[in-house]
Amino acid sequence: MPSAKRTSFGLLGVIALALAACGDDGDGTQASTDGGRSDWPETVSYATLPTADADVIARHEPFEAYMGECLDHPFELFTGSSYVAVVEAMRTDSVHVAKFGPFAYILAADRADAEAFATGTADPDDATYRSLIITLEGNGIDSADDLKGKSFAFADPASTSGHIIPRTMLIEEWGVTNDEFEEQLGDMIHVGGGEAIVSSVLNEEVAAGALSENFWVGQVEEGDDYADHPNYDDLVVFRESDDLPRALEAYDANLPDDLKEQLEECFLDAIDHEELSEFFTEFGYDAGYVPAEDSTYDVIRDAADKLGMGPEELLNQD
Repeated sequence: MPSAKRTSFGLLGVIALALAACGDDGDGTQASTDGGRSDWPETVSYATLPTADADVIARHEPFEAYMGECLDHPFELFTGSSYVAVVEAMRTDSVHVAKFGPFAYILAADRADAEAFATGTADPDDATYRSLIITLEGNGIDSADDLKGKSFAFADPASTSGHIIPRTMLIEEWGVTNDEFEEQLGDMIHVGGGEAIVSSVLNEEVAAGALSENFWVGQVEEGDDYADHPNYDDLVVFRESDDLPRALEAYDANLPDDLKEQLEECFLDAIDHEELSEFFTEFGYDAGYVPAEDSTYDVIRDAADKLGMGPEELLNQD
């Protein structure tokens, strides 16, 4: 069963997690008390997408409990302060399984030997979503050119729907290079996740912002978190991308094969467990988890290449 302890980590937290690990055998694994599983980590650590949602841990508790029982092994959830923190945590063996956005995954595959194995979806035949650009009706933004000189809020620099894709969309529409992109905007900020993007636009701190379709539908259209805001009725989607592969689950490819097999089995079988019905509905995974393959995310690799920026430049923007 999972521990009652809950942890959120940033880059420094990665070091703390590594130091806290006990029984390290020198190759990233720790001695387990379970017979026959001596090469398993003492606790399998699972990281979610970075978020400002304080309730994300509580909403994952049913899944955390299920995974501990399914693996018959300690399983604990963590949240990362940023995508790069989660990638670094997996690279240093502090996290063994993680939910990654598509671009963060290709970074993790390159830097931390992450290997895709599952994705949550509402439709097993269409495991996609879109990137949206939102604004307020009164901001006078009717075309891409109307954004020139305006302030814009992106999510985490490594966010697919909150930065990489909308940036690529605007570069193509404006016919500019990536180096010229920021000169077209009045101000560009990175504010984190969907919560901060919506709040920044609603509060007129920026003229527009980018976020995922999943957050928009679940938290804005169907949720009630923002319905009381005086500008809520003026909030509109201005642009949307083509279909994108969804966020995915990936494990460290260096984990023992039997652990990887059990992780896959537990994730893919989770939809059959009634106690997780609310969890899946809340996160828009009505069809549960389906298998994921690395090659599905080549479209994201291509989009990143179009920007002409390396990972370090993408991850270290202000």
